[in-house]
Amino acid sequence: VKFEIWDTAGQERYRSLAPMYYRGATFAVVVYDITSRSSFTGAKSWVEEIKNKCEDKCIIILVGNKLDLEDQRKVDIEEVKEYTEEINISHIEASAKTGENVNNIFETLVKKLSNDNIEPVVKNTTVIIKPKLRYKNFCC
Repeated sequence: VKFEIWDTAGQERYRSLAPMYYRGATFAVVVYDITSRSSFTGAKSWVEEIKNKCEDKCIIILVGNKLDLEDQRKVDIEEVKEYTEEINISHIEASAKTGENVNNIFETLVKKLSNDNIEPVVKNTTVIIKPKLRYKNFCC
């Protein structure tokens, strides 16, 4: 599976540009820092925006980063589970520093991609998963 990943780093100065990145997206990975309440609050805002703009057509995974700093946790795991269950998205905790669960993020995405979301294209012996076009006419 080939992923094309765009990182806006969640910075507010890129917020107005973000719709260009997630227009027609098959999935979105929203990352927050488990040691920062404001990071989680910001991530929830991004999830809401993506859900509104993508009309529930893209898969969203909320990722709690810095699992290696569990002893400094400020975001309660049960609160996150309740939130993600309420809005029907996946949640994974990982550590970019140690690599713990990073592969699991992408494996989860691949499993969630259903035949409704993807169109297999076979080239030689490699299978490439491409998003099906969702709109007949759109610009930009």
